[in-house]
Amino acid sequence: MSSLYLRLRPVILGLFPSSKPRSKTKGGLDPEESNSLPTGLVWLLRLLIGTALLITFVIIERSLVSAPGVVPAVENNPPAPAQQQQPMFAPPPQSGQWTMSSNPYLRTPYATPDESRIASIKAGLKHVWDGHVATSYGADETRPTAGTGNNRWGTICMTILDSLDTLWIAGMKEEFDKASEWVETHLDFHSSSHGGVSTFETTIRALGGLVSAYELSGRKGLLRLAVELGDGLLPAFNTKTGIAQPHVTFFRGGGGGGQTTIAEAGTLQVEFGGLAKNSLDERFWKAEKWFDLAEDAVNQRDGMLPMGLNVGSGSFGGLVSWGASGDSAYEYFLKYYLYNPRGGATDERLKHMYRKSVETMKGRLVKKSANGLTYLTDSGSSRGSGGKMEHLACFVPGLLALGAMTLDDGHGAEDLKLAEELAAACYAMYERTDTGLAAEAVWFNDKGLEDFRPVHSMKWNILRPETLESLFVLYQVTGDVKYREWSWKIWQHHDGVPCLQELVPALIVACLPHALYATFSQAQFLAL
Repeated sequence: MSSLYLRLRPVILGLFPSSKPRSKTKGGLDPEESNSLPTGLVWLLRLLIGTALLITFVIIERSLVSAPGVVPAVENNPPAPAQQQQPMFAPPPQSGQWTMSSNPYLRTPYATPDESRIASIKAGLKHVWDGHVATSYGADETRPTAGTGNNRWGTICMTILDSLDTLWIAGMKEEFDKASEWVETHLDFHSSSHGGVSTFETTIRALGGLVSAYELSGRKGLLRLAVELGDGLLPAFNTKTGIAQPHVTFFRGGGGGGQTTIAEAGTLQVEFGGLAKNSLDERFWKAEKWFDLAEDAVNQRDGMLPMGLNVGSGSFGGLVSWGASGDSAYEYFLKYYLYNPRGGATDERLKHMYRKSVETMKGRLVKKSANGLTYLTDSGSSRGSGGKMEHLACFVPGLLALGAMTLDDGHGAEDLKLAEELAAACYAMYERTDTGLAAEAVWFNDKGLEDFRPVHSMKWNILRPETLESLFVLYQVTGDVKYREWSWKIWQHHDGVPCLQELVPALIVACLPHALYATFSQAQFLAL
């Protein structure tokens, strides 16, 4: 209020003149009192008017401070140096600003929204969400048979945080508002009950959920909560290399023995970059340190990054895999390049790292099955007659299609062809089982009549979203309606097979309906 008060101080003081005696007329009267109200009443009126003005100034000033896009810095940030002004939050992105650029690979027109299928998907989402609200609201996950929840992710309302953007996208605004208000009121990351948490899982799901929900809705309470969570996670980066420890105790320190994976180290940057961009807090750029280490390794190892990583020495070891423990590190090379949260010129080294890794993957890890299915294995599971492919690796078709659409580097047609071939193998992993659900991993055969069979120790399905996410991207890039049909069949299998597990993971609410709803809604309503 101080700046506004100083500008209006002369007006306020004019209402309350100095008590110094003024000259009087011959009759002993003050010139201003000769045809006026009694002195006491005048002072009372001046007091009332002055008080009203002060209240008005306070209201105006507070309105200016709380106007959209102008929010004071969060209280738990360290104070800025005296000569610097405390940063304010950046204004939220404007809704409807995203557009698709011209697409040279577009083969057929986009279909219109499929309202009946959208209704089915939304009903499934609402069923699971209502069950969480009724039995375990605020818990990390739901145990439907027991009618309770569990808190294996640190008692941080994981299902709510991970689902906020899905609720918004699905048009469930009432549920979104109630969930947002609940976490803004009840969630405190300083609580000692949280203990140690996974840096990776907490970042991609909880922090990512808060930042994306803020970018969609502009709700500043979610950004304040994201800043608090980011503060709690920052001690994980206090290592010799600046690479995050795999576990962290909020606000205290990281742990995990110094060993992590490239997926855990290299899948934090989009979320922390988004937090830094929106909060204007420079500390959160710290996650970018990974790219310095990765750039050297990609160049030295011809794009093949072993999935093991020591956060103290920065040394790599182990297998090369685009499945578990490796997958999203490669994904974030491209996605951080496209997201470009710092603005201005893009970081071209990320484009180079993505391209080099993809070309090496094509040459060394892509294989053909007995009947011509294209699959992706890792450097350690290949054998004379084939190799293992994990469902997690089914994110690759979507990644390649996204790169084909956005990068002008001469590889688009080849990348898109491979993306479609890999997507066909991922869909076959569903369609060729009795339940219509894919196993966690399969062995592909290069010889014989059978293309693949489930890995015996991994014959289960936890509703992973990678295949559906890739089909969504491929549908947007190509316009080919078969990807919608494949998505619909997978949804029917999920909807028709009962879940025998006494647990509803948060990703069932957050990820599966997200990809499905986007596929059957207006094709261009979300940015890739």
